[in-house]
Parts: sequence; C-alpha cells; structure tokens
Amino acid sequence: MKPIITVTELQEISHQENIIILDARTGQNARENYLQNHLKDARFIDLDKDLAEIGENAAFGGRHP
Repeated sequence: MKPIITVTELQEISHQENIIILDARTGQNARENYLQNHLKDARFIDLDKDLAEIGENAAFGGRHP
C-alpha cells in the first residue's frame, strides 16, 4: 500500500471499517484549521507535536517527517 493516495482512491476505500483517515497539519493554528475544514471522520494529528521530535530548540536538530 502506498502511504499517500489520490482522492479517487480514498473515495473507493473510505467505506471500509478498517480505514482511519489522519489529518496531519502543522503551524500555529493547526487544530483550529482542522476543526474548520477537515474530511468527515478524519482524526487530527499535529505534524510537529505528534509526528516529530523537535525538542525545545529546533536549532539543535531533531526528527521531522
């Protein structure tokens, strides 16, 4: 399975029970933007907080997608 799919591919599989849609956003207003405009039943994850290990100071490196 590819990690990124097209809109058409998502529409074809979205009815399946084992599908979880993750809305990965970043930025200062990531959660607010998600709440205002997300796909039905999508779950919010913050790209910087949930999928990265930036640490207190990004200048010292870390892990980011």
